[in-house]
This record gives sequence, C-alpha cells and structure tokens, in this order.
Amino acid sequence: MHDSSTTSAQKLNRLVRPAAWPWLLLTTVVATILTSGFTGFTNGFTSFTNGFTSFTNELVSFTSKFTIPPNELTIFTNDLTRVPLIVLAVGLAFTITFGVLRAFRRVNLNCEVEGPNANWHSLIRSHWPGVTQLDSVWHVTEQRATQTPYHQKINAGADYIIHRQRVKVALSPHARVKSNLGLPTFIDGKHSISFLPDRILVRSGSSWSYHDYSDLRLSCHRQRVTEPGTGPDNSQRVGKTWQYANKNGGPDGRFKNNRELSVVLYGEVKLITPTGFCWILQLSRPETAATMTTILQAHPSLKTVTR
Repeated sequence: MHDSSTTSAQKLNRLVRPAAWPWLLLTTVVATILTSGFTGFTNGFTSFTNGFTSFTNELVSFTSKFTIPPNELTIFTNDLTRVPLIVLAVGLAFTITFGVLRAFRRVNLNCEVEGPNANWHSLIRSHWPGVTQLDSVWHVTEQRATQTPYHQKINAGADYIIHRQRVKVALSPHARVKSNLGLPTFIDGKHSISFLPDRILVRSGSSWSYHDYSDLRLSCHRQRVTEPGTGPDNSQRVGKTWQYANKNGGPDGRFKNNRELSVVLYGEVKLITPTGFCWILQLSRPETAATMTTILQAHPSLKTVTR
C-alpha cells in the first residue's frame, strides 16, 4: 500500500509543474527598473522644489516657515535612492529561496505490499536488467501508411512510416521520486510509464495518472524495422534494403548516395486501456519483449489478455 492515487498524483504534478523562479526573477527586474525610474523622477522633483523654495524665500520671508529645510529633503532623497536596491535584494532572496526549495523537493512512493503483488513485482524487477541491457528501446508515437508509390520508394519501400523516440530504461520515474522499491520504468522525455506493484504510473508532460492492471490490454509480436547501418548489436538482422528501393526490393540506380539499410527484427509491445491510454514499445530483442509481456500478463489482477 502507498499514498492514495489522488494524493500522490497531486504531489507528482507539483513536482513537474513549471518552475516559478523565472517569473520571480522577471518580476524583480521589472520592479527594480520601475522603482529606479520613480526615484529619478523624485530626485528631479526634489531639485525643482529646492529651487522654488529658495526663490520664494527671497521674495516672501514669511513662506520660510512652510518650507522643508534643504538638508531634510536631501536625507529623504538619499533614502529613496536605496529603494531599487532593496527591491532587488528582496526579489533575489525570494527567487533563490524558491529555486532551492524546488531543487530539493522530493516525492516518496513507498510501497508496502505482500502476497501475490509482492511476488509479481519481485519477478519483474529480477528480469529488468535484461531490458536495461538492450541496445535500442523505442517509443512509437505515430504510425501511418505510405500514401503513394513515390512515398514508399523514398522510404526504403516501407508500407508504414513510424515516428518514434528513444526510451531510457530506469528504475525510477523521475530523478526526484524516491521509493523503497525499484520501479521498472520506460522514460521518453516528459513521458513515462512505471510498473508499481498494484498500479501503473503514467506521466504525460506535466500530468501524472494511475491505471489499474485489471484494465490493461497487452499484445506482443515480432516487427521488421529498417535501421541505418547494421542496426543494434543485439538485434537480429533479417534482410537489407536501400533508402530508395525499386518495387522488387533492389536499389533504384537513379538516386545518388543510395544508402544500404538493414532490416532487423524487433519485439513490439502494445499496452492499452479502455480509457485511451496507449503505449507502443519496440525492443531490439523480440525474446526480451515476449518475456516482459508474459510477466505483465501474469499480474494477479490482470484480466484476459488479447493477443
């Protein structure tokens, strides 16, 4: 057991919320400039008042009792010149304080589980080094079919074009998230998916959410992927193609610098839920992808899986 979903998600959202210190710094600079301008205006007004006071003292002697002595005006002016420095010092103090507090902010996701969930999580953690040792793990963010024969030709004869991001394999969803257990995690920039003992923790930008394993649907299959060069070291090379390929798969001689590409075999894992959550992962070893899928399917609360 750990914090409720709502409470811990709120803590995580605050953790990745855009920093406030840049706005504090900007406010400090603007306030300093404005107070400097106001001080300059006050100094000019004071000089004018001093001149006007001297003039009226010479013309009308009785007005001297209504005037402010010049030395008092000087003291007042000197005090005003310190205002921008005070504003700057206070603003910088607040900015540094907020920055330091943010840097040291931590969220604890301590898990106290026993029974089937604990055994299952121990199993996935024990197999996680095999995932971390992969040369390539990708998060597929978009996949679409090639629209015309020309598009197919200039994309190495591929039937589909995919957009993907390289994934970091870790045991924590964030550098400032601490847990008493290692939490197997795939991280794609500001997006991640972490496998907790009883729930799945998902980050999408500045928002965190939980998903139940009972809602998870999994599929795993082998996928041929075109890679530059020879492909990842631990992947299986099953063929070759060219950047500009003919219909028969050979190189199109009309294009110069027509690179030879490798066709390698990946394991593609799809994780989806009825609420719209979807992650597609490509792992450079199909066997590792199959093992990971089997372990996820073995979670005690997981429903029937569609393959």
